[in-house]
Amino acid sequence: MTRLTRRNAIASTVLGVAALAGCSALEDDDETVEFDADNLSEVVDDELPTLDPLPVTVSDEHVRAGIDRTESLLETVPDDLTALVPNESVRRDVERDRDDAREHLVVVDEAETNRERLSPLRRARRRAATAAAVVALAREERTRADVFADVDALETQLQQETAFEYTGPDAVTALLVAERAERHFDTTARMLEEIDQRSASTAASDVEIVTEVVDRTEWGRSVLEDGVALLDELEELDGSSSFDDVFGQTATTLLESANEQLDTLPEASVDGAETLFETSVADTPKEIVGPDHLSFARGQYDNAHADLERGHDARALVRAYRIENELLALESLQSFADEGDLERPTDTTPVRSWRERAIDAIETTQAAATHPSLVDRGLDSARARIDNADHSLEQLPSSDPGDRMAVRAIARYAGATAQAKALPAATERLTETLSQ
Repeated sequence: MTRLTRRNAIASTVLGVAALAGCSALEDDDETVEFDADNLSEVVDDELPTLDPLPVTVSDEHVRAGIDRTESLLETVPDDLTALVPNESVRRDVERDRDDAREHLVVVDEAETNRERLSPLRRARRRAATAAAVVALAREERTRADVFADVDALETQLQQETAFEYTGPDAVTALLVAERAERHFDTTARMLEEIDQRSASTAASDVEIVTEVVDRTEWGRSVLEDGVALLDELEELDGSSSFDDVFGQTATTLLESANEQLDTLPEASVDGAETLFETSVADTPKEIVGPDHLSFARGQYDNAHADLERGHDARALVRAYRIENELLALESLQSFADEGDLERPTDTTPVRSWRERAIDAIETTQAAATHPSLVDRGLDSARARIDNADHSLEQLPSSDPGDRMAVRAIARYAGATAQAKALPAATERLTETLSQ
């Protein structure tokens, strides 16, 4: 079945943030609209709904191990580095990394949940590792070769850990945990790739190479351990079934359907937006929101196929879920345009209204969810669009007239609204296909 059949004229890390930042035909518009920008930043007046996309917890033991790792590294870095590191520039870098690690350990301690502790803990580990590495190099306790031996060990560990099976008490729980683990493992792989690129340099000093390689190694190791910890928590849940073939087959089915629909949609451009909305889109939110969602859907499609080729079936399936959501959201956006809700604003009223609609759509979808964690995983893109618009409005200079930023903010808020409203149907499609 082809989506958007009522519009026969239609032909053909992640957010189009560039458009919100200014990459739009709006920048070339010489006409101005009378606009009251005084209260535009005050549109951001409510906290956003909290998302909880993981059905497992992060254990105290895992967090404690990361803290112990950081503290043991910091213990090797003396307070007075003058004699040990006589180069003033290098010494300042070591002191900065040491102090930054300590500060982030405080952030870890103040965080309310273990999950919130993971990101600052990774930062603390990275900074502590680089500081300790330079000290060890200065003391001649470690060499450049030792550092690259750690890289080889991390690569071996990654290969071992990525060979896990898709198991869990139910398909949705197994999917969400495995997908998050695969995202962590992909980050580790990216760190290893960056190390390979950096190690090819012949101009950098030992200190430069060691600090950069150690930073990437510790980053890769920490996210790898986070992924493994989640899989360990999954194993602790009651009941276990295998989904080794299910995720890949389901992803393939959904992607084949998505491809048929994507082929009927226009390109991600201003002309494509005019085809999508069957009207002129110049200087309106339609000019931004159409290409944004079209580009996002196609990008997710390409990435999903790359995931399947690498054996990351869970990540591919979640991307297929997001694509389904995007395709359904496009229908909502067309309806918004038909109703005249995506025109250029002349004051802050429609900006505020759209933000309220976006938050309400998220909360309504959450309240009705039969798979809360899955729905929250699907809502993270909508939440990110709201965050993006909020940040831009809050950072708007007082000298800016605000009219262009208001257009972009409406595009983001409307996109988030459309995604949230479309998510229940996308979730139903995913869960039904999983059970077949």
